[in-house]
Amino acid sequence: MKKQWYYLKYIGKEITEHKAVLWFWLLVRVVVQTALPFLQLLLSANVIQWLLEGVAIEYYLLKLALWLGIICVLEVIKSLLELYFDKENDIFRMTVMAKINQLLYKLDYPLIISEEGQENFDKAGNLVASPAQLFGRITQEFSRLFTAFLGMVMYIGLIAQVDKLYLVLIVLLVIGLLIFKRLQKRLAPQISAAVSVNNKRNSYIRRLYGDLRLAKDIRLYQMANWFSEIKASITQDYYQLMQPKKKLMLAENTFLSVGIILLTIFAYIQSVRLIANQELVVSEFVVHVGAITLLAGTITEFVNQIATLDQDLLQMKYYDEFMNQTPIFNHGEGVSLPTEAITVELRNVSYTYPNQNTPTIHDMSVVIQAGEKLAVVGENGAGKTTLIKLICGLLQPDEGEILINGQPQAAYNIHEYYQLFSTVFQDSFLLTYTIRDTIIQGLPFDAARYAAVLEQSGVQRMLSKFADGDQTPIVRQVNSEAVQLSGGQLQKVKLAQALYKDAPILILDEPTAALDPIAEDEIYQDYLRFSDNKLSLFISHRLSSTRFCDRIIYLAGGEITEVGTHAELMAAKENYYRLYEAQAYYYRENIEHEVVEEEEEVIEVGGLI
Repeated sequence: MKKQWYYLKYIGKEITEHKAVLWFWLLVRVVVQTALPFLQLLLSANVIQWLLEGVAIEYYLLKLALWLGIICVLEVIKSLLELYFDKENDIFRMTVMAKINQLLYKLDYPLIISEEGQENFDKAGNLVASPAQLFGRITQEFSRLFTAFLGMVMYIGLIAQVDKLYLVLIVLLVIGLLIFKRLQKRLAPQISAAVSVNNKRNSYIRRLYGDLRLAKDIRLYQMANWFSEIKASITQDYYQLMQPKKKLMLAENTFLSVGIILLTIFAYIQSVRLIANQELVVSEFVVHVGAITLLAGTITEFVNQIATLDQDLLQMKYYDEFMNQTPIFNHGEGVSLPTEAITVELRNVSYTYPNQNTPTIHDMSVVIQAGEKLAVVGENGAGKTTLIKLICGLLQPDEGEILINGQPQAAYNIHEYYQLFSTVFQDSFLLTYTIRDTIIQGLPFDAARYAAVLEQSGVQRMLSKFADGDQTPIVRQVNSEAVQLSGGQLQKVKLAQALYKDAPILILDEPTAALDPIAEDEIYQDYLRFSDNKLSLFISHRLSSTRFCDRIIYLAGGEITEVGTHAELMAAKENYYRLYEAQAYYYRENIEHEVVEEEEEVIEVGGLI
């Protein structure tokens, strides 16, 4: 209960910070929604009373018009408030969505790459995914709850004046409904876990239906019937999982129906008895019986809304856990960034990924001198990319420390620290922007600097092929007028990004993995020209670029096993030599095949943000 109260205050705080006046209009809405059915009930009773009293037709019509006028005004206010809250609910949802996304952009990298981090984001994101989710309907839930509560209090007050026994019956009805809701709450986690697995299976098979990569196999292996059987099995499992919930809901509805019937029968018996004893007039009978009917509805609504609010508050846990994660890196005041040439040192650094038993980087020590061009090579899984992520400040060592010009990495503000790096990763991911926007990436625009970058990176020559120049969009899946960049063209754009940022440390994490050897050599020549006077790290499992570097370190099993120049490592004839010779043979024998493969390269694309 303490947690629910905390989450209730939390969501109330979110609404207040968004727009405090919503509470006032929510109160107005509750009053109007409660008043309308009660006024309509009173109007019915008054019409009967006026007819029984033989009120003059002019007076009758005047009073009727007055009552109807009041009801019409309230109906108009109710409709206007519904429109107002429809708009405000969506604005509130989008505001919370923006807060979630803003935090996601700033969260420390380890908090978003872990399975737990992804799950936290998915659960928080689901709360704002549509108007039907928590932050799109919470004010509506409050409105229904408060309206039901106010109506229930009012109708109980009316009915209790006639007979106190009604209170006993109402309390029993409420207790019974609360018990059913409690049973449903206990059952929900068991069903939810199983249904979640079922939904994942269902979503997976649904995605397979539209996956063009499987279209050939489905036809050639005649898999359609097999897929249909799997789908039918998943659907049947879902129905079986939902059976306990359906049975409990049936029992609840039966209990509610019987309770309302008994309450109504008792109301009619009591009303007839009171009328016979002349203790109740006909108009009061209408109010009495109508209040019973309205009370049954408000009790049901109140109990349902209590259960819904309970679930809503449990969902707030996901929002709270995402928004209040403990930072890993330094987000406060840090030491000033170095203005002189930069040296990077790793001292006994180790790192193990979550849920892994073996360190990816183990007890690594190395000094990268200012202005040095260092190649980091090794076979797949050797720890090359992890090493780069540690140096860039994306991951935090489990043991040891990383120093920049003698200052511990943790001494820097992490967002300022990122300014030290111009990075090009192997992931070819494009957002739906123009070539110019992709190069600038939100940095202040400098025309002279931009023009120089286009020339240095080779992008200017590429732009001459496009009618719209640097305003050419680059994701055809979103824009039919866009161009599909080749692997080499994409890497020139990535080089231009790094050039425009012009950070003192250049890091290339296998950016040419999808290119043929000739295109790869051209790209590395571009990068080498750019890397003058910078500390540069070239990461690759292909060794065509290592000849241009001042020093090479060879990684195996997360440890440095060889260090030296290209000539020194070739003379040593160890792992580096064997890998280089194997690749050289492969290039000589298979270069034509690899060129063909490059033509079919798939570049991952992004959507609008």
